[in-house]
Order: sequence, then structure tokens, then C-alpha cells
Amino acid sequence: MRLLFEECVLDLGQHELTRGGRVVPLSPKAFCLLEVLVERRPGVVAKEELRRRVWPERAAGGTTLARLVNEVRSAIGDQARSERLIRTVPRVGYAFAGTAVEEPGLPRAPASACALQWGTRQVPLSAGENVIGRAADAMISVASRRVSRRHARILVADGRATLEDLGSRNGTYLGERRIAAPTELKHGDLIRIGPIRLLFRVANAEETTQADLRP
Repeated sequence: MRLLFEECVLDLGQHELTRGGRVVPLSPKAFCLLEVLVERRPGVVAKEELRRRVWPERAAGGTTLARLVNEVRSAIGDQARSERLIRTVPRVGYAFAGTAVEEPGLPRAPASACALQWGTRQVPLSAGENVIGRAADAMISVASRRVSRRHARILVADGRATLEDLGSRNGTYLGERRIAAPTELKHGDLIRIGPIRLLFRVANAEETTQADLRP
């Protein structure tokens, strides 16, 4: 889903914010905060709820939340004095005060030749972003406190799949190694996220392997 407001585009699928056609760097926690406020517009989101959504694994103070709001305001071209886009409700919380509309007519991402083996399930990956996390709308949704709301993602493009951690607290592992940067996946790679194990598979590689095993 892509949401448009003023000169900004908030792309929830690609986990990306652009302003004036340029990508704006935004930390994972700040992106999550903006996503919550835009989704709940024009309602006020209480500070305590924002803390639970943005920092589900730990407690966070009011100063930390205020700094994150300032990061979001700076990214979208808002100012605390004018509160044109993000409104502060004293002693309560924050609200998105702008007009955001969903971009119409976006085609559904086509399926790719990649999949994840999760136990007995085979989960196909779509071209573009595939999110793994605790959020209900994640491609693989894991109900565990050891898993962040948007924990990791697999980007599929140009015949390649790349695994990336999204700033999770407990980390994303490829085999026994915790990844620190986007890492290209290969057929048969084992991904560990919290309590789950995922096996990355490529259809063409699977077919080639089976053909090689034939007498």
C-alpha cells in the first residue's frame, strides 16, 4: 500500500518514505511510528500505545518517544510549532493531522520462483518485499515476543533474493551467523528468526537438483 500526503509517499510494502521524489532516510522505529499514526488518522494515538507498538520488547520513556516524533517531523517536512502534519495532544499522545490518500490502481506483485519452507508449509515469495514479523499483515506472521513487529524482510528482484534485518532487537540469523547488512540468499539457506526456522528454496535449483539425481 502506498499512501500519499503533501509531497510525501509512504510505501508500506517497500518500507520506504519519499519526499519530493527522493528517498528520505528514516530509522525502523521512526517508520513504525509514522505508519501507526497514518493508519489511525485522524484519531489520537495515546503515548502508551505508541510505546507498545514501537518498542514491544522493552519499556521506553517519554523523552525517547518525543525524539522519535521529531525525527518523523523532520523527515516529512513538518514543524513542531505549526503541527501541520503531526499534532501533539498534551498529556495524551499524537495524531496525524494531514490528508493521506491511498494510491489507486497498483498491480499486485507477481509471484517469483522463490519460496520459504516453514515446517510442512511452502510459502511462495512475491516479487518485491516479503516481511517476516509479529504483525498480522506480515507475509510470515510469528506470534512470539522474541520477534519484532517488522523483524526482517526478503527482497526479490531481478532473479535474486536478499535477506535484511529491519532493526530487530533479537536479530536475524543466516545459518549460525547474525546478519548485519542485506545478504543475498542461496538455495538451501537456513534462516533463523526468534523461535522459527525457514529454509530458502528456488524452484529452478530444486528442479536441477532432482534432474541430477535421476539415473
